[in-house]
Amino acid sequence: MTQAGLHHTSRQAERFHLAIYDADLNLVEAGTDDGILTGRQLAEMPTPPIRPAAEARVLHLQRPGSVEDIGPEETVRLSRANNTFFIGRSDRLYSAIVDDSRIDWLSSKIGARIILLIMDLDPEKYRVVRVRTDTADEPLPLDAMISLEGSGVEAFRTERIPQFVTACINGEREVKLPVGIYLVSKLLELLGIDPRQVLNVVGPDGSFEELEPEDKFTVDRDLKFISQPPCGGAA
Repeated sequence: MTQAGLHHTSRQAERFHLAIYDADLNLVEAGTDDGILTGRQLAEMPTPPIRPAAEARVLHLQRPGSVEDIGPEETVRLSRANNTFFIGRSDRLYSAIVDDSRIDWLSSKIGARIILLIMDLDPEKYRVVRVRTDTADEPLPLDAMISLEGSGVEAFRTERIPQFVTACINGEREVKLPVGIYLVSKLLELLGIDPRQVLNVVGPDGSFEELEPEDKFTVDRDLKFISQPPCGGAA
C-alpha cells in the first residue's frame, strides 16, 4: 500500500458524520474532520444555512430522550458514532414531557415520528400515546402532530405496539382484533356484524363517527363500535 493510500485511510478514519434534521424531519447528512463545532458552525450546515446564527435553534441529541440547546458560541464535541442534531429557525423552544422527562423542541408542534426519533425507538415496534387528564389516553398515528402552544405542558408516553386490541360491540360483547389497517367491510366481517349494518366507531368523547364500507380504518387501540340498520335505530 502506498503512503498516499495510508494517508487517505487515516483521513477517512478521522472524519465525523452528522445527521441534521429540521422541524419536519427533513434530513441533511454532513461530514467534518473537526471534532469540536460551535452552534454557529452547525447552523451553517442545513440547506440553506440559517443566517444570522442568532435566529437558529440547535438541539443536540445527547442520548435517547435527552436534547441540549446549543447557543451560537457554545461548542459540541462530536463522537465517532452518532451525532444527531435538530436545527431550525425559531425565536424560542417549546417543551413536552415524554416518559416523565422534559424535552425541548424547535417548533410549536411535535409529532409521534419526532418523539420516537428522539427516544431512539423503532416506529414499527413502538408508538406514542398522548397522556390525557380529561379523557382516555390517546395512541397517536405516526404522522400526527400535536400543538405545544397550550397553557399546560403536553405529556406523552411510549409503549410497544400491541399485537391485539379489544373491540367492544354495542356494549354487549368483545372481540380481539390484530393490530392493522382494514377495509371497513372486512372489519364488519371480523366483528361478526351483518355487512348490511352501518358501523359507527365511538370516540373518546362519546361521539359517533359513521364508517363507510370502503373506508380504511386503523385498528391500533381498544375500540368501541355501535352497529345499526342503514335507516337508523338499534342493531
